[in-house]
Amino acid sequence: MRIGVGSDAQMSYHPAMHPASGTSSPRPTGLLSAAIHGALAAALAVGSSCSPGQSAPPRESAPAVVSNLPVNLALRWSVSGVFGGETFEIESDGSAHYRPSTGPRQDWPSRPAADASVTPAELRQLEEELAAAGCCGLESAREQGQMDETRPSLSLRLGGLDCTVELWSREWQEVPQAQACLKPILALRDRTMGAAEPPDANPKPAPRGCREILLDLDQAIVASPNGCAKDGDCACYGQMWREDSCAEVVHRGALPRIEELAKEALAAGCEYPKPCPELECRAHCRLRSGFDGYCAQLDRCMELSEEFEKVLAGGPGKCKKPADCAAYRAGVGQNCGGVTDKATAAKLARISDEFFAKDCDYTVNCAPRGAFHAECLSGTCAQIFE
Repeated sequence: MRIGVGSDAQMSYHPAMHPASGTSSPRPTGLLSAAIHGALAAALAVGSSCSPGQSAPPRESAPAVVSNLPVNLALRWSVSGVFGGETFEIESDGSAHYRPSTGPRQDWPSRPAADASVTPAELRQLEEELAAAGCCGLESAREQGQMDETRPSLSLRLGGLDCTVELWSREWQEVPQAQACLKPILALRDRTMGAAEPPDANPKPAPRGCREILLDLDQAIVASPNGCAKDGDCACYGQMWREDSCAEVVHRGALPRIEELAKEALAAGCEYPKPCPELECRAHCRLRSGFDGYCAQLDRCMELSEEFEKVLAGGPGKCKKPADCAAYRAGVGQNCGGVTDKATAAKLARISDEFFAKDCDYTVNCAPRGAFHAECLSGTCAQIFE
């Protein structure tokens, strides 16, 4: 054969005749043709020169990157990114394979892995459509992608097509030539592997572990409002997954979220940190003079404390002489002890005895006080410090 370069920088091909057969050599194709073309173009660029005033011949676009596919593959479409991806491959014998992949933020359509086959007619039709679309001539117009944008790649070794093309995902979606190239590939994928299911608009969250559930439960209890004005503002919840409690009382508005988390803990098989007896919980709004009310469980200790305050508030505290007065204990009501009339002090003493016999906690913390005695001042019982 003979390849010439004309004065107008155009290359021509002249096949040589075989003396024995009288036939001409075939035109070089595929990689050989590309190699010859590249070598001649390089030689032309080195050996040519331009006279003053003459313009340089136009440069040809760079040839497409060859596919470098394994010898058994005809096509590979591959996408990978933070939202997952996929690989679709067709072998030379028509075997086709689809493999999905997950990413850190998976929301890729839920198509399962599959294997199928493509007929020779389908392969020929695909080659014709890709060649007509000029797939191997595609080039990206951008050096960088947008945030989280993938860069899908298409590799072909199909008939006369041998190239690898990489474009940003928006280029595959928006550039008309790229759309024409990708459309028959995805259509063949869907036809052979089945259409992808659309992502669930309301996906169910994955089951959570006990540690995460119980942490949320504890935070819901701690963060719940506790103020109240009446008993109806408060509500009980039963045995909980807390080390220091078998039952607690919270503001009624916080109860739905706590019960929701408790049900989730039960469904997850979470274990109680300690066994709790069957308790009768009575929600109560604890009202204190000069303070906002708070939700608490009404038990015998609280009943005694509130009874103590009512008796003290209702006592006359009047006297005619010091012997008409007596002291009462601190830590049962909302004060640190004092002096009242003797009859009221006797009632308070009975309440205090039961309160401390039941090992109830002090309702207030009082500092140590010095010695004092009861005195009748202007008809009212008072304490006089010594």
